[in-house]
Amino acid sequence: MKIVRSATPAVVRLAFLALIAAPAARAQTTTMPSTLRYGSGLLDIPVASVLPHLAITGTYSGFFVKMDRRVDVNASGNASGYGPGIDKFFQDGSVTIGLMDRAEAGVSVQSLNSEAEGGNILGFYGRLQLVQPTNQGIGFAVGARYVTAPSYGTGVEYQPGRLGIPDERFRKEYTGLSETVNTQLTLYGVATAHVRGFDDGFLPRHDLTLSVGWGNGMFKDGDRLGYYKFADSEGLFL
Repeated sequence: MKIVRSATPAVVRLAFLALIAAPAARAQTTTMPSTLRYGSGLLDIPVASVLPHLAITGTYSGFFVKMDRRVDVNASGNASGYGPGIDKFFQDGSVTIGLMDRAEAGVSVQSLNSEAEGGNILGFYGRLQLVQPTNQGIGFAVGARYVTAPSYGTGVEYQPGRLGIPDERFRKEYTGLSETVNTQLTLYGVATAHVRGFDDGFLPRHDLTLSVGWGNGMFKDGDRLGYYKFADSEGLFL
C-alpha cells in the first residue's frame, strides 16, 4: 500500500503550524486535524469528516527545498541530465469553514511569486459528507480541489505539482505523450472508519480512524512521466 507522496524527493518539511479556532463539534464523532492546504485530513490526505457548522480552521505550512542539483526534463518528459540546484523556503496558508455539519469549503494561497518564479498559485476546495457515522461506523464523502496553474510567461502551459508549488519542468503537454497532464482539478471520494479507542486505564482517551479513497488530478496525473511516477499509486490514497 502506498501513501501519495511528494513529487520532489529532496523536500524536507522542517515546520508546519496549524491554528485551529472551532467550537465543540456537534455532529462530529471524531475530531480530525487539518491538512496542510485542503481542509480536514492528514497532511495531503483527505478524510470523510467535515468541520462543524461555521467552525473555522486556519492552516499555515512551510518547508525547505535544498538540492545541489535537479533533474532536467526534456520536451518528452524524460530525464535528460542534471541542472542547477535549488535552495528555497516554500510556504502556503489556507482557511476552511464548516457548513451545515455536512460540508466544508475553503481557499488556499499556495504561492505568491514573480512571473519568473511561476507567478501566483491559489487553491479552492470543498467536501460534502454523504454518509455520516454515529458513534462508530463508516463515513463517506466526495470532494474537489482546484489549483491555478503556474505561469512563467513563456507561452507553455504548466501544471501544479503534488505540493501545489511551481515547477517549470511539470507541463501540461509533452512530445510523444498522448495524454495531457491535468492536476489543476482533483475529484475524489473517501471513506473513513471511526472506531472507539481501547478502554484501558493506561491510555488517554482516544479514537482510531482509517481512511481510504481514490482521486484523479494531483492523486493520479503525471504517472506516465519517468521522473515523476515514482510516487504513483494509481490514484489510491490511504
